[in-house]
Amino acid sequence: MSVDWTLIAITTVAAALLVGTMVRTGPDTVPGDPVRMGGLQVLAENEHLVSFEDFSFGAQDWDAARPAGRMTGVLGPFAQGAVTKDFVLPADTARVEVAFDLRLTGGWTGEGLSVSVNGQPVIEDLSLAQASGDVVIRDRDAEGGYSVWIALDDPGAALSLRLEATEGAGPTWMIDNVSVVASTAAS
Repeated sequence: MSVDWTLIAITTVAAALLVGTMVRTGPDTVPGDPVRMGGLQVLAENEHLVSFEDFSFGAQDWDAARPAGRMTGVLGPFAQGAVTKDFVLPADTARVEVAFDLRLTGGWTGEGLSVSVNGQPVIEDLSLAQASGDVVIRDRDAEGGYSVWIALDDPGAALSLRLEATEGAGPTWMIDNVSVVASTAAS
C-alpha cells in the first residue's frame, strides 16, 4: 500500500467510527413512556424543556434543609427536612412531567419520605409505594436507586416540587437529574 491509500483507509475508518457514535442504537423511545432510558429524551413538537438539573454546578434556587454531608453532582445528602423548588411554566401548559433520580443510602427503604407537587401529595410514603395520580417509581438498582416520574394535568402557571423526610425517617437521601417538561395541547 502506498501512503495515499493508507491515509484514505484511516480516514474512512475514522469517519465510520464518528458516524457510529452519533447514530442512536439504544432502546427506542415510545411516546408516552414515563421513564425514557438510553440517552437524551426526545421531545415532541408540543413539549418544552422547562428545566434540567444534574447539580454539576450546584443547586440553583432550591430551598433545602442543611445537607447531612458534602457531595458534588447531586442535591444532598439529607437526613431529614424538606427540599423544594418552584418552576415557572409556559402560559399555555396543559400537562407537566417531572422526573428525577432518587438515591436512598444505608439500606433505607424510604419510610417517611414523601413527594408533593403543587401542595398535593403524590407519594405519601416511598417504602409503601403509596402513590396517587400519574406516578411511576422504578428501581434502578439494588443499592437504593430509584427513577421517579410524575405527570400532572392543568398545573397552572407554576409547579412547586417538594420532597420531605420526616424526623427519624432514615439514614440519608439525595436527588439528581431533575427534569421538568411542559406540554401544550396538541393541535
